[in-house]
Amino acid sequence: MSGVNCCGSVDGGNGDVVDHHVYVGPGTTVPDAGRAAVLGEYGGLGLKVPGHEWYPGGGFSYEDQPDAAHLDNRFVGLLDAIREVRLPRGLSGAVYTEITDVENEANGLLTYDRQVVKVDEARVRAANRALIDASRSPAAPVTLPAGQYRSLGVTTPGLTNRYVRHRDGAVFTEVVDGGSSALLKNDATWRVVPGLADGSCYSFESRNYPGEYLRHREYRVYKESGSGDLFRADATFCPVRGANGAVRLSAHNFPEQYLRHYDAQLWLATPGGTHAWDSPALFAEDTTWTVAAPWAP
Repeated sequence: MSGVNCCGSVDGGNGDVVDHHVYVGPGTTVPDAGRAAVLGEYGGLGLKVPGHEWYPGGGFSYEDQPDAAHLDNRFVGLLDAIREVRLPRGLSGAVYTEITDVENEANGLLTYDRQVVKVDEARVRAANRALIDASRSPAAPVTLPAGQYRSLGVTTPGLTNRYVRHRDGAVFTEVVDGGSSALLKNDATWRVVPGLADGSCYSFESRNYPGEYLRHREYRVYKESGSGDLFRADATFCPVRGANGAVRLSAHNFPEQYLRHYDAQLWLATPGGTHAWDSPALFAEDTTWTVAAPWAP
């Protein structure tokens, strides 16, 4: 069948394509031994433009955007996540929903009357071009040193002496140096292991609390133990290339969201998102990490 996305539908293993529909996406579709992986529908980002609607004020979308700037950042963020995270893991195609608004849907890149282009054309063209170019020679997934202890360092200018550490079950960044306590050095050290939900990605196990991992929950990041598919997915992160040899860590189950420090706390941040920790200021820097030698080997 085409489009495994709702209503009790299941993938029967037939045909030549694994076709998932994921809103807003980009999801985690992967190929199998005999079928290519396609994201047959994703997106559905909405922006109503008064005077250019079929159903004034009432058009549906999967995720309403407050303004054009958020729509640009959110849409480009999805394209970048496909290119950086899903393409290296075998995705062969993706179809955005949709080109234009239709009668009762306001999730087009153009309005219903085709009079207004809602997005920054040059920026969207560049992001699409980058995705197309990358698809001609997909990069292999970024690898980390599985089985080894490492510390995750901040790369934001002026904050590069801060590292990811847990405290009272939550996760923060804190200044760590040679004079720091043994407790802090242990709290700031993590064992890199194959991803609990996906062996091509990674999980980060606490040095001093074995069996407890970095995991996101309602956007905030914690050190927790657990079981079940949701926990394993929440505790798995997929690295993508960052600036100067560093990495960005994408959530396995939300590939368009990245591990970010904000006000010394760790969050999952979304390009174009509406939370305080999604702020576009220093987004790339705050979501980029060094995988450094461990403070507690």
